[in-house]
Amino acid sequence: MPTSGADDRKIAILRRVIEHYVSTGQPVGSSHIAALPGISVSAATIRNDMAALEAEGYLAQPHTSAGRVPTDKGYRLYVDHLTSTDVAKAGRFDAVQRQQLGDFFDTAHFRLEETLHRTSLLLS
Repeated sequence: MPTSGADDRKIAILRRVIEHYVSTGQPVGSSHIAALPGISVSAATIRNDMAALEAEGYLAQPHTSAGRVPTDKGYRLYVDHLTSTDVAKAGRFDAVQRQQLGDFFDTAHFRLEETLHRTSLLLS
């Protein structure tokens, strides 16, 4: 994803969607993102950016009235964006950061497995 002002905003929105989704396991709506500190655009603008992120393959919408959830591509961008921090540039993570990163991926993997299991039960 190239970096422009709009793309920076989309990355910020993607980051918030992923963080909320990982902590709650629930699809994330634009109104929730708009209410977060540091977000200075309207829910409509966020909806448009989320639709663009969905079209680019970073987010998915489980059903029409649901919020968005991250895709594998979205998680990859999130991780790549995290690695641009000063900590990663130094080439090292401390024990707490390694644990947090491990916990993040463990949770994401569990939620994906749980979703796939529920989907297979619904389809059977």
